[in-house]
Amino acid sequence: MLAHFLLAQERESGSKPLLAPKAITANVSFLAKFLVIRQHFTEEFETFCKSYLTTAKGVKDEDTKDDKFQNFLRATKLITTKDIRPFLYLKLSEEELIIPGADELEVALLDNNVELVEEKIKAIKQDPEQTTSFNRLILSLIDRNRGRYIPLSNIVSSSLVALQRQSLELNTPFYNKIADLFNDDMELGAQLENFEPSLVFNEVLSRCNER
Repeated sequence: MLAHFLLAQERESGSKPLLAPKAITANVSFLAKFLVIRQHFTEEFETFCKSYLTTAKGVKDEDTKDDKFQNFLRATKLITTKDIRPFLYLKLSEEELIIPGADELEVALLDNNVELVEEKIKAIKQDPEQTTSFNRLILSLIDRNRGRYIPLSNIVSSSLVALQRQSLELNTPFYNKIADLFNDDMELGAQLENFEPSLVFNEVLSRCNER
């Protein structure tokens, strides 16, 4: 734990930090929890991390049959984090370092919180570098949630509505990816009727390549 803390401290500082300030060192209790799970509950570790990566929420104690792990989760249920990636990789992505509050934006997209997504996009569109980073961030978020209808649907719906309201257009690969999701019954195709037609035709299809 000390080694991880010192490394995190180093990466949070300097002229070119790899972590946002206090991303790890301000939450030492979660660092301890994370390391205990990684060392003592190796089989559950992947599920625990995946839950945070895709839903920004930890595994519930009823999600596992291991009594010791259930007891540990109950005892530490108040020890949480918004984003597990700094703990997992000891760095943030380039996009997260460029966009202030990128973790809050991801949670808003996953929760279909259109108002918060729009608020973030309104600030992002003032800076071309942030706009480019947002484009990469949302493509990555979509890829991480492939095969999960509700989160994927929330990401697509909230982003398209917020972009439409703010009159911001992303690059062609973004719209191509969404069109592919709409065209795939294993992704969003089977529930296409749940999406506002103006979003499908005006926001997506008008900006895709011909294919």
